[in-house]
Formats: sequence, structure tokens, C-alpha cells
Amino acid sequence: MAAVKRCLVWALVIGALSAPAQACNVPVFRYALERWPAAPYQALVLHRGAMSDADQLALKLLQTAQGFLEIQTVDLAQPSDAATAPIREKYGSVDKTWLVVRYPDGIRVEGEVVSAPLSVREVQLLLDSPARQAVVRRIIDGEAAVFVLLESGDRKKDDAAAALVETELKRLEKTLELPKPQQGQWDDPRYDKEGPPALRLAFSVLRLSRGDAAEQRFIPMLLGGRPLADIKGPALFPIFGRGRLLCALPGERITKEEVSDIASFLIGPCSCVVKEQNPGVDLFFMVDWESVLAGQASAIPAAPAPALPSTAGLKQDFGSMVYVATFHNFFGFVDKILFAVGLGVLVLVIVLVILRRRARRN
Repeated sequence: MAAVKRCLVWALVIGALSAPAQACNVPVFRYALERWPAAPYQALVLHRGAMSDADQLALKLLQTAQGFLEIQTVDLAQPSDAATAPIREKYGSVDKTWLVVRYPDGIRVEGEVVSAPLSVREVQLLLDSPARQAVVRRIIDGEAAVFVLLESGDRKKDDAAAALVETELKRLEKTLELPKPQQGQWDDPRYDKEGPPALRLAFSVLRLSRGDAAEQRFIPMLLGGRPLADIKGPALFPIFGRGRLLCALPGERITKEEVSDIASFLIGPCSCVVKEQNPGVDLFFMVDWESVLAGQASAIPAAPAPALPSTAGLKQDFGSMVYVATFHNFFGFVDKILFAVGLGVLVLVIVLVILRRRARRN
């Protein structure tokens, strides 16, 4: 489809649709969810000599994302070598412990997702955000794609863009059809309408304010290194699979035709099974997608705890930041504690009321 071939992320050089390597009738969005592991982002921590307690705390939190991040630490106080020479040349002037996060290897993007002093707060913003959690939950619920609308701040333009996309997606849900696998072509048990997540034809729009403080590391991922100030109007970002961004549509290209082409491509049969030969770029999501597909509990980070004021926090178990989500129960660990506390308070109040009434009768 012409629109999909044109739909490249700004400042990203992504492979266009190529000739089929192994055709199959599995929908693109489903094949991507089952077969395309998300590429890890690159994290670089720069420091000079011994790190402070606060820096160590932030680094420990960052290391909980091992596997989702490839982390490298460089002590700029040590002698230079061939491996770190390029890093020193670019970042050698920093006078604080510094965090740099880049896109995955193989994605030719000059910009950086993060280039800022290392802190617990900075790591928290990187690891997760409410918008990313919403995207994950919708994909787990079986949606083919979540269309993230980055608002411009102009209410009239933003509402018009949202209405156009939502109306077109509702129409497409009724008119598009999932491809039917040919007999014997697809025997993978994971391709199953009854298996988790449920295979269905559904889309949704998620509106995202560019001024949302909790999303200030997610937004740069969407923009592909392009400065936010350059984006004057609303912009649309369809996300599918394991958090893969298909493309970016600036305001003037948010049309029914473009939305229809994107949805049709994602719903259509997967013509090329090699991820790198399809358009798109992986975003950063800390999700155990294999567990999701197995119908087991999936570790989706909740909002991380606030920065600890003392070195005692270095002994904290950061695993407590993660809560469990399943297909049938999205209540997390914290939610269960709050529910239990609330229930206990309610029971206590009822008991006190009963005792007080008995005392009056006596």
C-alpha cells in the first residue's frame, strides 16, 4: 500500500516493504505480536570516579531493566581506550553522572531518547509511563493497534483529528475482515482465536498531551529524534505488536485514506516474516511478552516509587515496583493492598458501630 510505504518515522531510516520471504495469512499485527521480539534500547551511564549514593541508587533502578536495556557504564576518570574513545569524544565534557539512552542497534537515528543527569526520577520516566501502560493493556486485550494522538495544544485541531481517526477506525472495524489461514499453512498453536490475547479486529485512539510530565521520555521515542518544537500540529502514531511503532503521521497527513491504509496493512496477511524488512521501530516497553502469549502473568511495571532520601534505599527491593497483570485480572499488588486495607477499615467501623449500639442498650 502506497500510504504505508510512505509512512516512515521522522528522521528514521526504516526498511520499506520488501518482497515476501515466506507468505502466510496470519495478520501482520498478530504475527508481530507472536514472532517479533522487541529490540533492547542502549543505555550509557557516564561518571567520574566513585559514584555517589544517589547515583548508585539510580543505577540500581536502571539495572532492573536489564534485557530491555543494554547498559554500559564508563568511568571518564579512567584512561581512554579504543572502545570508549568515541564516547569520550562526544560526552567527555560532562561534569555530572550522566545518562544517555539511544534507540536499538540497527535503527539509524542520530537523536537520543535521554541525555540528562542520572537520577532516580530520570530513570522512572524512562522505564514506564501511564500512556505506555494503557497501550500494553489494550494490546493484551486483543486490539490490533493503538493509535496514539500527540496533541498540539490547539483544542479545536486536536478534537477534529481525534474525531476523524475514531470515526474511521469504527468504520474499518465493521468493514475489514481478518484473513483466513489456508489449510495446513499455519499450524502454530499460538495462532488461535480462543487463545490469549483474543484475536479480534479492534482499534482505539489514545490521546497524549505534549505537556504531560509523566510522558516526557515516551514522547521523544515517538518522534524519532525530531524536536518536539518542530511538530506544530497534532501527530498520529499507530503502535502494534510488542510495542512497535509503524510510522508517524503529521497533522496534514491525518486523513481517512492514510488511517484506512495503515489499518488494512496491519489487518492484512503478513507477506514478509522478517521484522527488519517491515516498516517500523520498536519502542521501549518493559513487558514480558512471552508470558503474555502463554496466558501467564506478565510483569508490567507500575509507576516506580519516589526517590529515596537516604542510602538506606540502596537495600530496597526494586521488584516491589512491579505488579502482576493477567488477561482476566488487571489489579496489581498495590491495588490488592489498598483494597485489603479499605476492607479492613470498613469491617472495623462496622464492629465499632455494633459495639456502640450494644453499649447504649445496656
